[in-house]
Amino acid sequence: MRKAFWINLVVIGLLGSPAGAGGFAPFGTTQPRLTVFEGFYNKGCTVCVTAGTAVDQLATQYASQPVVFLEDDLALAKGDRMSRYAAVGTGYYYPFIMVNSAHGGQSWTEGPHTDFLAKYKSMVDVEMARSALVEMYVYQRRIGDTVRIYAEVVNTSPVTLSPSAFPAWVHGIVWEEAKVLDTNRFVRYALATPVPGLAPGARGGFTLDSGTLTGVNWDKLHALALTDYKPGGFTGTNYDMMQAAHALPAAFSPSATGLGFTFPGSTPTAEVRFAGPYVLQWTATSNQPWLTVSPAGGPLATPAQITVNPARLVYGEQEGTVTVTATSSDGMSFTAQIHVNANQTQPPHIQELPGVASAPGSNETVWRTSVVLQNPTAEAVTARLEILPKDGAVVSASKELSLAAGEVKPIPDLYQELAAPSGTGNLRVTGNVLAWVRTFNQGATGTFGQDLVGTEEVTYAAGETLLFPIATATNLKTQFRSNLLLLNLEETPIDVTLRSGDASKVITVPARTYIQLDKVGQQQLGLPAGTAVMRVQATGTWVGYVSTIDPVTGDPTTVRGQKPLAP
Repeated sequence: MRKAFWINLVVIGLLGSPAGAGGFAPFGTTQPRLTVFEGFYNKGCTVCVTAGTAVDQLATQYASQPVVFLEDDLALAKGDRMSRYAAVGTGYYYPFIMVNSAHGGQSWTEGPHTDFLAKYKSMVDVEMARSALVEMYVYQRRIGDTVRIYAEVVNTSPVTLSPSAFPAWVHGIVWEEAKVLDTNRFVRYALATPVPGLAPGARGGFTLDSGTLTGVNWDKLHALALTDYKPGGFTGTNYDMMQAAHALPAAFSPSATGLGFTFPGSTPTAEVRFAGPYVLQWTATSNQPWLTVSPAGGPLATPAQITVNPARLVYGEQEGTVTVTATSSDGMSFTAQIHVNANQTQPPHIQELPGVASAPGSNETVWRTSVVLQNPTAEAVTARLEILPKDGAVVSASKELSLAAGEVKPIPDLYQELAAPSGTGNLRVTGNVLAWVRTFNQGATGTFGQDLVGTEEVTYAAGETLLFPIATATNLKTQFRSNLLLLNLEETPIDVTLRSGDASKVITVPARTYIQLDKVGQQQLGLPAGTAVMRVQATGTWVGYVSTIDPVTGDPTTVRGQKPLAP
């Protein structure tokens, strides 16, 4: 038995396997030990043919398990695998087998066996039961007629891998499904690079480029990477494999492509990790104001924290998308989307306060509205303020304000704060805050105005009757007059019926619209001067109250309705 050909038989678990092999363990999960089974043969010799047949049989037996077999040529050995053989072989006899870089010099055999299949299988099974000492995530892509391998190694061992302590190497192997010697798997290129230093728990990236590959079938070409080291330290002579992994086609993927949140109940933040070549850098953007990503980008190993702000959700289900773009300095570019469904099952706290204004007043004064907000909770909240102009249902100005726990926030001029156009309208406050709102007119003789009544206090159901005292004026300079403020809380128009004595009138209020009926007694019901009681009833949910105006100062006083006494 003479020196001859070397067949490199690699038995590895399919962590990151070729298309269809499955078994990819992404995102830092603990990996099983992957076994490398290397052998040396002489093409055509009887004993080598017999050994090769046994290897092919093993390939069939292990087809559903994380195992693959590779073959190399001893006369033209690739990369640095020959040095591992030389460290344990005694006479270069064929067929020669070593497992996991010879497992500290223990797992190897050479020469013939009466039962190659049983011998080789026992070696594979023993090595597959061992634990991995590092984790590996490996990708590859074709660049011209070369293969670039991206190998990321996470040191899960208790020792520091470095040339001065425990020397370690990362190997890349490119192989083709082709019968060149004695099996159907032949190594076309192999290379190795030393690990410069990797402390326990640290991760390192290694890029390995093959030479030019000619005369190969690229559809049947695959790549893998493995890490081995000297378990005896710097002065040791034996080698052992720590882990190996197939190279997946270069790609980028998040650990989740869909996230669901339900409030109340859900934790508002979810962590998303990324898989792909270690050289990638990612950036993320959101298409919804209630959906944020932190950080907005980083290296592949940095996870994204995706957060839904419940205070900015509307009632019910809504969807958003986080788009993540990953690029590398060597020309790779990928895009992935994470779809987010957020369900707000608890209606948000909404206050409607009709009667805000930024409008001219009497005696060259100006009406304006001030607001005081208070966060009564023990957590930070977001409040959204919106102005809907009188007789309109479309928001004309809005702003979101953040309030710390317990914070009180005064707003001296609402329209200025929201950069709203002048006019009168309805203020909608959404969020877990309390709001006090005052519309007033400050002139040389003093200040007058009114506290606006929120919808929680003056909301009435369809068909419910409310009674309001109203003043009707025929002389606006000497007699009090009353205005009726109405807000339709329905998504469709409602009819509001006004009655006083024999007089009645029906007013249609558009959906979600605030209106003010000035001089309601005179202009709507045609009542004589004096005080009367007006009955108000609507076909939907509504808000209403009366403002009675002083004829001298123009000072409005809020008058709230009362329900009729039970008969």
